[in-house]
Amino acid sequence: MAMQTNNRNELRSQIPHVFLAGHESSAITIGNSLFQLSRNPSVWEKLRQEVLEAHGTSISSFTHDNLRKLKYLQNIIKETLRLHPVANIASRKAYKDGVLPRGGGPDGKSPIFVRKGTVIVTPLYSLHRLADCFQPDGDKFIPSRWEDPSLRPGAAYIPFGWGIRTCPAQNLAEIEIAYTLAHMAQKWKYLECRDETKERVEELRVPTGSRNGVKVALVAE
Repeated sequence: MAMQTNNRNELRSQIPHVFLAGHESSAITIGNSLFQLSRNPSVWEKLRQEVLEAHGTSISSFTHDNLRKLKYLQNIIKETLRLHPVANIASRKAYKDGVLPRGGGPDGKSPIFVRKGTVIVTPLYSLHRLADCFQPDGDKFIPSRWEDPSLRPGAAYIPFGWGIRTCPAQNLAEIEIAYTLAHMAQKWKYLECRDETKERVEELRVPTGSRNGVKVALVAE
C-alpha cells in the first residue's frame, strides 16, 4: 500500500480498514472451516498429517511462504470460501451504457444490454456452486477438487472480489486462517462435531455466518 501512495492521510485511513475487514471475516471463515472439517474427519486427518510432516509440533517455521506451501491446507481454505463466502453478494454500478457478453435470452447465454446507472448484483453463494466448473458436486465440501490442474474457475470464484476492487485484506485474511488451522491441526488429533443440527443454516448478514454457530470438540488423543 505504501508503494502505491505517499499520502500519509490516505495510508492512515486505509490501514485500519485492512485490519477491521480482516478480523471478523477471518474468524467467521475459520469457524466455517471447522464446521466442514468436523463433518469430514478424513479431511482433518489428512490436514493434520500434512502439517506435522512439514513442521512437526513447532510453530516457529510458520512463515508466510511456508504456510503457502501447505497445498492441502490451502485447498481447504479455498473450498471453505467457495461454499461459504463471507460476502455473499458483489454489486457494481454501470458508469456508462454497455453490453455484457452473457446473461440475456431464455438460456442466459446471449448478450444483454446494461444501461448506465444499472446496479448489477452477483450472488456469490450461487455462483460458487452453480458454475459449470464446480459441477456436478458443487454443493459438496471436496478440498481435493482444487488438485485438478484443469480447474480454472476464473471469475466463477471470487470470495475476495475481482480486479481493482479486490479486498485489500485478502492476503492478511488468508494467512490468519492458514496459521490458525495449521496450529490447531498440530495440537488436536480429533475434531468432533457436537452440533445436534447437522445441516447448516446460513444467516444472511454482513458478514454472512452460520445461524447456529459452530459447535465442535477438539480432542488431543
